[in-house]
Amino acid sequence: MVVLIIAPNQFYNAAVTFNAGSIGSVSGKLIITSNSPLIYDTVYLTAFVKGKADIESNVSSINYGDVPENTLKDTTFTLTNIGTDTLFIEQFSFNNNTVDGVMTVLPAPMTIPVGSSQEFTLRFTPDDVRNWEAQLKVHSNASNFPLYSIDITGNGIINDIYQVDSRSIILQSYPNPFDQSITLEYYIPFPSNVYFNIYDLTGEKIATYEESGKTEGLHQYIWDGKDSKGIVIEKGIFLLQLVVYESKGNRPLFKEKRILMKQ
Repeated sequence: MVVLIIAPNQFYNAAVTFNAGSIGSVSGKLIITSNSPLIYDTVYLTAFVKGKADIESNVSSINYGDVPENTLKDTTFTLTNIGTDTLFIEQFSFNNNTVDGVMTVLPAPMTIPVGSSQEFTLRFTPDDVRNWEAQLKVHSNASNFPLYSIDITGNGIINDIYQVDSRSIILQSYPNPFDQSITLEYYIPFPSNVYFNIYDLTGEKIATYEESGKTEGLHQYIWDGKDSKGIVIEKGIFLLQLVVYESKGNRPLFKEKRILMKQ
């Protein structure tokens, strides 16, 4: 019981503290006894106590090890709702946009009831020979980890069935550095489909050019220094990637890289 003395023409703001002990509807009443005939003696209180979702994962990191380029490897992880309300998995995202299409999560986001678990598949399909690193972000309504992170690593390695003797393919670029355009000269020893991918120093692909149905021999492609939207790029350093595919099918046979400088 609390005893208050309030002087004439004064007021007092009373704070009512509510401690939820269980989920659901809760009601009660506040009884006020005073010497005033104008004050209500009972205040009825009601509230609805909601639960909260909490998330737990069976892994904090995933390492794929060595995976041949352009092949896929799956692994699974499990998310569990250890809270007292439905867990809504709202979105999966990666902190690194260079892994778009290389790392994917199946199935789509969903709801997980209280006390239940859901298994997800994380697919890794490296499209280049290099080390891959990213963080998978799990967006949800969890009170403990609304943005849960899983560290992912893997190595894209040369696929033996795709290897071609590098001495049989020649790639030259001139002038380099260049001002407005640069000639990309290449020799291929067999009929091929050829792609030129151009990246900036952040790893973002700014342009792709296709040379389909090329016969054995020496060929040239003149790049005008524009990106895929037709906009002239700024001065800087760029990475040129030559990708040679078999003439029938989509199997990559060879990749070569060069540094380009635009002045």
